[in-house]
Amino acid sequence: MREYCLKLSKIRKKIQTQFVKRRKESSIQVNTENINKFPDEGKSDGLKL
Repeated sequence: MREYCLKLSKIRKKIQTQFVKRRKESSIQVNTENINKFPDEGKSDGLKL
């Protein structure tokens, strides 16, 4: 039973890291789109990354 729980937590962690990675990529994409739309306003947002 304990091994099963460990496997589950490993899988959960894997999914979590993939999700975080994906979220970061999408937020970066959104930021670059905003910078293209508003070149002057987007600069401050781009620096936060």
